[in-house]
Amino acid sequence: MESSTKHTIATLLLCAAIVTTTVIALAAMTAGA
Repeated sequence: MESSTKHTIATLLLCAAIVTTTVIALAAMTAGA
């Protein structure tokens, strides 16, 4: 259970990091354009 919870949290953090990076990249392109 604990291992599964840690895996879920790690996955959520990874997804959050990807989304954040994408949003920043889109914002940077919009600002540059």
